[in-house]
Amino acid sequence: MIKRTQSLALLVAAGALLAVPAVGHANHKDSHQPGAKAEGKAKAKGHGKSKGQGRSCAKKPTVNKGFVVRGTLVSYTADNPDTPNANEANVVITVTGANRHARVSGELADKDATTPGVQVDGGSFTADGTPTAGTNDPFRVQLSDYGTGESPTAGDRVRIVGKVAVTRKKCAAAGQSVAERYGAVNIRKVKITDAD
Repeated sequence: MIKRTQSLALLVAAGALLAVPAVGHANHKDSHQPGAKAEGKAKAKGHGKSKGQGRSCAKKPTVNKGFVVRGTLVSYTADNPDTPNANEANVVITVTGANRHARVSGELADKDATTPGVQVDGGSFTADGTPTAGTNDPFRVQLSDYGTGESPTAGDRVRIVGKVAVTRKKCAAAGQSVAERYGAVNIRKVKITDAD
């Protein structure tokens, strides 16, 4: 009788040992079900997305974007090299093209309001080293393909390059237009190329 009891106890113990890994394996398997995985990710992330947007707007609500306008020269005044603390350069062009940020910034006139988008061809744009606001825009002028004694004349090709601060869309005030999200343009370089 004792032998039977011992044998029965051994069988029960062996069965219990076999059942424990199976239960552990089943729990491990359940944690890899699609619903459990998504729930785990949701718990790990919490409300990170909305917090991240708030933090990013508080830290950096604006970004600098490239501002490029192309055209033909109307008039050119060179910077005076004897006044290093001021920039007297002035370049007026007839616009023939511009990148997206220049077109939507509000700096260029829409020449055809009936056509979708901003049509800038034929408009006027001025790069002025001494704007009326009193801030000095220290862009440099690069002259290209001019021979000795030649200087820029009307009709020469011009490329104006700068940066413009833009309020990120998710950080903009309610009802703010695209043009209102753009700040003042900082012209960095004007390249004038001889058209001849």
